[in-house]
Amino acid sequence: MNELVFSYAGADRQKQTTVRHSHRGCELLYVDSGRCTLLLPGNSALDGQPGSVFLLPAHTEHERHNPVECRTCYAVFETDSPLFDSGPRRIKTGEDSLIRQWFNCLPELNNSYEAEQAGALIRTILLRLERIEQQQREEEMLHPGLKRACVYLKEHCRREISIGELAHHAGVSQSHLNLLFRRKFGVGPQHYLLDLRMKLARRLLLNPYERISDVAEQCGFRDIHYFTRCFKAFHGVPPGLYRRSPSRFADAECRPAVVAAALRNPEKTATGVRAGQG
Repeated sequence: MNELVFSYAGADRQKQTTVRHSHRGCELLYVDSGRCTLLLPGNSALDGQPGSVFLLPAHTEHERHNPVECRTCYAVFETDSPLFDSGPRRIKTGEDSLIRQWFNCLPELNNSYEAEQAGALIRTILLRLERIEQQQREEEMLHPGLKRACVYLKEHCRREISIGELAHHAGVSQSHLNLLFRRKFGVGPQHYLLDLRMKLARRLLLNPYERISDVAEQCGFRDIHYFTRCFKAFHGVPPGLYRRSPSRFADAECRPAVVAAALRNPEKTATGVRAGQG
């Protein structure tokens, strides 16, 4: 990891324009709530909403305009990380809970001046920002139809979606949609949707107060037995055993052939991607 020396961190809540200033070190500025505009040299500007992270190289003059009350967390440090080589920019992290949690920990570490721990946390934040940015670049390179289909499946993964409906929303033919999924992910849209549901199921099963039947329903399965069979095909164990020891089974690889066999039961269908024009 690149060299990093922590200077200071904090948080503020403002509804005003800050004085134009710069820092000797690099700065990370996280928008926790509200919205703002970062005014930069050359009359350029970057808008920020909750989840936005501004990356400011050392000595970058800037001021922040807050049209509404805006809470931010910030950290200043010296580093040779290549993330700051391309000038000031913004990374949208959306609702990433870890990024939000980590930024909110920095002011507390600053108050007791735990410089070593704060520096380690900033390194972790930079690694995650780098990963988020890489994922966003990969998504931008997706075929537009495939991107629309993936977003649609993520937003509607709890209900039945026909391949015709999905293809219509993606703006491509059914055969071309299947080809796009298999070229990019190695599986068709049905398997892709099932993978989304299994990820959701793993997260919901961590709550011991959620009944497995409720988890199945929230993941789009009308039949708990079919849900159990699909879950076992993915993880090698039924959901009840997974719940008792998630750290043991979370890394089990999905076996496409086994999962495909689990899907071959039209009588006990989940509300998933189905054939037909819909």
